[in-house]
Amino acid sequence: MPAGPSTEILAGRYQLGAVIGRGGMGVVRRGVDLRLRRDVAVKLLHPDLGAPADVRHRFEDEARAAAQLSHPAAVTVFDSGEDGDVAYLVMECLPGRTLADELMDGPLAPERVHALAVDLLGALHAAHSLGILHRDVKPANVLITADGRPKLADFGIAKMAEGTDHTLAGLIIGTPAYLAPERLAGGAATPGTDLYSLAVMLYEALSGEKPFSGDTPLALAYSLQTSTPTPIATRCPGVDPRLAAAIDRAMAREPSDRFGSATEMLDVLSSDPAPTGVTQTVLAPHVTVPLTPPPTANTSVAAPRPDQRWWIRPDHTRRTWLAVGAGAVIVLLFIVAVALAQEPDAPAPPTSATSQPAANGLPPPLDDAIRQLEDAARP
Repeated sequence: MPAGPSTEILAGRYQLGAVIGRGGMGVVRRGVDLRLRRDVAVKLLHPDLGAPADVRHRFEDEARAAAQLSHPAAVTVFDSGEDGDVAYLVMECLPGRTLADELMDGPLAPERVHALAVDLLGALHAAHSLGILHRDVKPANVLITADGRPKLADFGIAKMAEGTDHTLAGLIIGTPAYLAPERLAGGAATPGTDLYSLAVMLYEALSGEKPFSGDTPLALAYSLQTSTPTPIATRCPGVDPRLAAAIDRAMAREPSDRFGSATEMLDVLSSDPAPTGVTQTVLAPHVTVPLTPPPTANTSVAAPRPDQRWWIRPDHTRRTWLAVGAGAVIVLLFIVAVALAQEPDAPAPPTSATSQPAANGLPPPLDDAIRQLEDAARP
């Protein structure tokens, strides 16, 4: 296919070089911005697709939408336009290695996958906030910078979520292995379908395998519609539970069971892996109490059972003294019982006015204590 104008200078400004990528809508070529003297990547719409008005409109939508997006994990769009019959999009130029290239060397470390997820979710959040849907999240569309950071590229099939859909009739845009089941059935793209595609990509990056497979596109579509993938924690024991939970939920078959937004998925990835939830404090060895607010005037700390309320009276002061006195009686009875138990054979004390048993048969000290209690309890 023709790569551009015969002069290889596009729009009198961009000198075109080697092809560095191909997609359903055209090719991406390395280029040089002759005016600003910087390297760029130039996406050229396929000439065979440029003629239909619907495709040209969609390409224009891409340029306008992508130009609004500014995020460290999204490829920056510099310019767009037409040169004769060729529509083009000018973007920042990256080294050319993609996540797909990286995955050819085998699964990635869980820490690497977690970092990729956080960066790419940030880019999707920025895009979704502008109403932009990517619709083709996959490893080949994740470019890797020189320092190893990801950048989501090729919003070429993106559209404004609130805008007019210029998709050709019957055409499902996206790579089948990464598409949500409802997309394969012809359903509309949503932020949730972007997150689904991202989760499939993360699953593959961790395990080295896609969650669904099939020898033919029809078999793959059937697998997507009818089977349930093995949980990623089963495929990769020891994976961060937060990452596993985010992937599994984002890949739920029912859209209502998935995350509602990229920020929700980010919250799971960024949550505390081991919440402390301290509810007790130690006051002394083996003594703990719950950290509860101090009781208010209307709060009873240890309300007795109804059968224990024989001493309750309307007068609060009397009720308090009775409670204190009852405690004192119990203590005195305990002391007397201990004393008697320790001296069972002690001789009887001499008879005197102060040591005679009370008329009621109680020992004098106990009888005096009860009398004092009665005096204190009188209103």
